[in-house]
Amino acid sequence: MRRKHEKSAVVWMSTVTLLLILSAGIFLFALWMIQDALDSYSSSEQVYDELEAVVTLPESDKEEVPELTLPDIDWDALESVNPDVIGWLYCPGTPINYPIVQGGDNQFYLTHLIDGSEGCYGTLFLDCQCSLMGQNSILYGHHMKNGAMLASLTRYQRQEYYDAHPTLYLLQRSRCWEVSVFSGYTSDPNGDAYTLDLSAEEFGSWAEEQLARSDFLSTVAPQSIRRVLTLSTCTYAYDDARYVVLGSMHPYIR
Repeated sequence: MRRKHEKSAVVWMSTVTLLLILSAGIFLFALWMIQDALDSYSSSEQVYDELEAVVTLPESDKEEVPELTLPDIDWDALESVNPDVIGWLYCPGTPINYPIVQGGDNQFYLTHLIDGSEGCYGTLFLDCQCSLMGQNSILYGHHMKNGAMLASLTRYQRQEYYDAHPTLYLLQRSRCWEVSVFSGYTSDPNGDAYTLDLSAEEFGSWAEEQLARSDFLSTVAPQSIRRVLTLSTCTYAYDDARYVVLGSMHPYIR
């Protein structure tokens, strides 16, 4: 009987020891994952911070910008960093102040930074099937937990955020677009916001549908919408959800 108790005690101790080892392993793995994520955030931030050498950036940490000042971009220098650069997206008073690229597919820039290195921020990129001169130009960017990239788009769920930030600017080498935001809502990744190649009649109906789905009321008249920039980022309303913000593109004369 005594031997049986001793054997049970040994088995119990062995089980406890094994559980402690497994717990320690899980804890150390979790620490490694956290550190790896922090390192990825840090390296991504550094790459974008270094763009200050080729772009003079307006203040982006103020909720209100008293006078509009657009980024002053050295396009030759920026394109030498990455020839895939096609523009720059800026929204006054928000973190959105980034270069835009277009690659040969819609995968590479999900995990690669503006300089081509790997990084969790990725790069804002135009859908490879789109053109900035098309009916609907779809732009993708990550929703970073620190508010970087396109994370702030989900704040358009509130009317007061739209009221404070109704306009974005898309700069290119030879022109600048004023993007008047008119709709923002949660969507499936293959929802109507991602529709391309519509006829003129279909486009008008599509634009009205996008307006009707918006979380906020805009001042944009449906008949004024001729060309649309659709911004897409992840949201966490449900599995694989996206938040889309659509704006009407018009030439901006500086």
